[in-house]
Amino acid sequence: MKLESSWYKVTAIDFGDAEMGESYGNSDNMINRRLVVNASDIKDVKSKPGYKVTFNVDSVSGDNAKASILSLIMPRDHISRLMRHKIAKIDVTVKTSLGGKKYAIKVIAIVNKAENKYKTAIRKEIDAFIKKETENKELKEVMLDAMGNKLQNPLHKALNKIYPTKAVEIRMIEPSK
Repeated sequence: MKLESSWYKVTAIDFGDAEMGESYGNSDNMINRRLVVNASDIKDVKSKPGYKVTFNVDSVSGDNAKASILSLIMPRDHISRLMRHKIAKIDVTVKTSLGGKKYAIKVIAIVNKAENKYKTAIRKEIDAFIKKETENKELKEVMLDAMGNKLQNPLHKALNKIYPTKAVEIRMIEPSK
């Protein structure tokens, strides 16, 4: 028996049931559907341009679908704008636990060409800083901090004490295996 498809209004559980958009489907195929939204389009969220938030539909009732946060992504084109000639990109993946679930936070630091000892020190500092700042926090709180530069600015200052950095960005927060 084929279920009738219709439009579902998708709301975000984590943001006080703020409306994220609409999706077409039926009550069976809506569960676990992913919806990617521009972070600046979410009500009451102050974000710098570029971040995209992925939501996962958890439940369906009537013509409404409830979704929870899954991941945060900064598009590649934003990162590629940071890259210049004679610049090194240091990419670090920090595994941490947010709200009882395992997540990978991917951080990128842009520096002038540096010796390996400085790159290693920067990687260690990023790992220690992210683990310390995200301990005992929920996913939503960490994502809002990342979108509002509340994690990147203090990290940038800490890294400048090791080696001058041009930029520090959190490029992704996603579930870890």
